[in-house]
Amino acid sequence: MDFDITDDIFRDIIQGSIEKLLQDTLGKDEDDYDPEEIEYQPVWTLCEEGEKFLKYLSVRLAGCIPFQTISNREILDTGATCAEVINYLTHKKSIKITPTLNRE
Repeated sequence: MDFDITDDIFRDIIQGSIEKLLQDTLGKDEDDYDPEEIEYQPVWTLCEEGEKFLKYLSVRLAGCIPFQTISNREILDTGATCAEVINYLTHKKSIKITPTLNRE
């Protein structure tokens, strides 16, 4: 089995860019940043070809009311893909918020 250290370096760079995006969006510095305190809600849409893609990602700190929005373009500008951001949040045990309908 071949081991390529460049894979780890690229993974670390992408993870760092995702963390920086989340820190800036949530107003946290590196010392106060804890991904387990993040609640997130991906918002999907369909492209012209009918394929699902991430329109934007709503994020907030647990217990805070307003969500902050991170656009698809902002994610791609970091060098990460939308799937990598979702995988990062899942792997770091952030809390995924699923909308529910109030049927009263």
